[in-house]
Amino acid sequence: MDLRISEGSGTNTTLDDQSVQSPTRRAKVWEYFQQELVEVDGVMKAVCKYCGTKLTSKRNSGTNSLRNHVADTCPKISVEDRKRFIATMRKKPGEGSFVFDPRKTRECMVKWCISAEVAFNKFDDPFFAPWMESLQPSFSGVGRQTMRNDCIARFKMMRQELRNELQSLNSRICLTSDLWTSN
Repeated sequence: MDLRISEGSGTNTTLDDQSVQSPTRRAKVWEYFQQELVEVDGVMKAVCKYCGTKLTSKRNSGTNSLRNHVADTCPKISVEDRKRFIATMRKKPGEGSFVFDPRKTRECMVKWCISAEVAFNKFDDPFFAPWMESLQPSFSGVGRQTMRNDCIARFKMMRQELRNELQSLNSRICLTSDLWTSN
């Protein structure tokens, strides 16, 4: 099976390629180390591809020593590569403390549905629910009626906000329309 994943994902790998990779080598730091560990004095160590330094790499100890080597001490890694690596290690603000909020998700779905003019029946598509579940398993399904009701509630809220804003103005408003018919 050769399913390419390229549109919008920034990757060009196949599902077969992904299954070949070891699940213990997911960290970006392994790009800088040989995949095969070597045994030194009974301890498994990772070997730096650039300088050949051997660093302890136990399954339960994590990759901190490897990251520190690449980010700080490896003499053979270029400054550009080092900066690029450090940039991938930094978390974006608020990234480390993500908490899923189903209300915010539904609100974003409503905005998207209105903006993209998505038909409500698309939410009853048999592939929609599994897709949402793959993104966030704890998010309960949203059907066409729920999305319709959410969109109507959003419309009513926006209409009331507009009324309040127009009533609070100290000036007058003139609304005109031009209607004409043609054969």
